[in-house]
Amino acid sequence: MGTDQEQCTSHRIHGTHSIHSICSIFSLVGVLLYVTVGGVNIAKDYLYVIGVTVIGTIGLTLAYSHVANWLNKQKKGTSTKAEQLMFTLFYNNAFYVFLVFSR
Repeated sequence: MGTDQEQCTSHRIHGTHSIHSICSIFSLVGVLLYVTVGGVNIAKDYLYVIGVTVIGTIGLTLAYSHVANWLNKQKKGTSTKAEQLMFTLFYNNAFYVFLVFSR
């Protein structure tokens, strides 16, 4: 075990709120791509941008929880939150890349 401060930091980093934060950041990266590559005007299309960001964040959060639960079952409950986070980020990104390039 670690010190109380390390445990508090670990909980803050790997807690539920951090998962929502990470998913929100990834969704906002999509907005950046819409603006820079797609030429979306945020002032004109703000409802579209907000809707896609919210839906993307919810989708990523659900994907994280499903993959984390699956990993936890595979390892019979011995996986840590850090392992779950790293594996789910890898798995979800690999799945997305597969979908994009399989066309």
